[in-house]
This record gives sequence, structure tokens and C-alpha cells, in this order.
Amino acid sequence: MAHTMVLAVSPHHLEQLDALVTSHRDAEEQAIRDESARTDLPLLRGSARRTVQARIRAALRQHRKTGRHRPTRALALAPALRAELDARGLLRDWDPIPAGAPTAGQTLGERGPHTGAGLTARLVVALPDDLWVPLTRGVHWTNQPHLQALQEWADQ
Repeated sequence: MAHTMVLAVSPHHLEQLDALVTSHRDAEEQAIRDESARTDLPLLRGSARRTVQARIRAALRQHRKTGRHRPTRALALAPALRAELDARGLLRDWDPIPAGAPTAGQTLGERGPHTGAGLTARLVVALPDDLWVPLTRGVHWTNQPHLQALQEWADQ
């Protein structure tokens, strides 16, 4: 299952990401055209056509899995996000977030950090469970003692 995130980013960084995604999408489309031409796909019919199409789809899935083609924002970001989560020790099993807890990006009593120095563009990305769960749970549980201390300070 995929989970949608909206992040405030600089327009420059969003343009760089979109350029990377476009170049990978173009490379993937070229690979499909090359393989279709190599196998004479337009001339094939019936089971022969379905067999070649299945082989092309399997090759594309493999290319996406290995990172050779990253034609979506999520696929482009996944390797770096996975590496960052691993480097921070967040790629592990976490307890579930309690019901009613603030969600990522929210400040208690506030709308959230929607703007900042130059963060005027919005990155919308759908993350798979294997990245979403450790990210959201890890952020919650590592920040929980700090938020609790801030809440106690504010209550004084």
C-alpha cells in the first residue's frame, strides 16, 4: 500500500527531481521502443505477442527494482530515503503510533511547517509501506521525548 506525503521543498530541488524522473522515464520509454522493434512486436499476434509483452514488462520491473529506471518521484527518492533512514537507525521495527498522536509535520496546536526559507514548492510523493512505516514511526518515537519535554515546559 502506498501512503501520500506532501513536503515543502525549494522550487530548484523539485525541478532537479522532476528532471531526473523525466530522464529516467524517457530512458524507459526508449527501452520499450527498442525492445518492441527488436522483437517485431507490432507484427506479432496472439500468444506470441503476449509472451513478448510479458517479457518486456518483466524486464521493466527488474530495471525499476535495481534502480536502472526510476520513472516516478517515489522510485527516484526511494534509494536515498532508504539510505538516510538506515544511516539514522530508523530502518527497524517500531511500535505503532498511538491513536490521536500528532502526525508528522504537525506542531501541537499549529497547522504545521508549510513554508520556510524558500520552501515554496510542494513535493507530492506516494511511499510504499517499507519506507512509510519506519519513517513515520521512527520520527514519532525519536521525537516523542523532546515533544513531551516541550509540552511540560509550555505547561509551566
